[in-house]
Amino acid sequence: MRNFDLPGQHARPDALQFSPDNRHLAIQTCGRVDVLDTRTGSTRQLCPDSGTEGTAGIGFTADGRGLVYFNAENHSVHAFNLDTRKDRVLRRSKKVPWCSWGDVVISTPSLDGRLVFVAVNPQDGTTEIAALDTSTGKQQFSFARHRDYLRELTVSPDGLWVAGCSARDLRVWFLGGRKLPDRASWHVEDRKQFCFGNLALSRDGAYLAVGGWVGHGPLKVWDLKAGPKPILKGLPERGGGVAFAANRPLLAFTRHEGEDGEVVFWDARARAERKRFNWSLGAVRAVAFSPDGSLCATAGRNRAVIWNVDV
Repeated sequence: MRNFDLPGQHARPDALQFSPDNRHLAIQTCGRVDVLDTRTGSTRQLCPDSGTEGTAGIGFTADGRGLVYFNAENHSVHAFNLDTRKDRVLRRSKKVPWCSWGDVVISTPSLDGRLVFVAVNPQDGTTEIAALDTSTGKQQFSFARHRDYLRELTVSPDGLWVAGCSARDLRVWFLGGRKLPDRASWHVEDRKQFCFGNLALSRDGAYLAVGGWVGHGPLKVWDLKAGPKPILKGLPERGGGVAFAANRPLLAFTRHEGEDGEVVFWDARARAERKRFNWSLGAVRAVAFSPDGSLCATAGRNRAVIWNVDV
């Protein structure tokens, strides 16, 4: 286990992500984006605090030299080169009459770093997802146009499944067919839900995990082949961070009661808890696996912890 101080991180991180070589850990907190060097412990701020809470996606480019992130202040998608320190805008939020912040809603990069998926509003009350090349910013394709909005996105590690949610709707799209989808291959609506939050898909799109928004609300996990009934629900009462290992359906999720936070490992296939850890970080609501599944990270109360996965 390794501990790292996070200077300037006064709030609990919303999202974490490792670089392909595990050298860096990207940390997002209320719109602020920092990069932690896991060898030296030094941090670099890339984007200032905007005061916006949520779980917008962060990730690295395929070569590991660039960090792709969502600027919550102006709703634009960026790629920051860690070598040259050049910050490049991949997609600006265009001004539209039906929204004060523009047409870009949220984004999340694929695990391999080649694409970033961006939810946009091409017209009032309509959403679609555009896939941009992280090296050029050019749009490769778009799909999933529907009458609703999206506030979170995630991509499965194999890149073939994309999930998105509004406050009380969940949708999953499959990208491996002959045609790009407009209709979701899996859709569930829960009007009793407080608000869907952080999302995670297993490698083959078989399992979907949803945490409570900004740490509030119960965790739910679905077996997407079994139907609309969750295979795990109501635990924990307060949680938020969810992440699947890239090589197996092992779910890590955060839970907290008051200022006592834990990370729990749960086997989705076996429907069984494997381990849980409490690193005395206070309330935690972000967790991430490294791309090779060997490491896991969480953060809270001005400190990040990285440890070897042995589950």
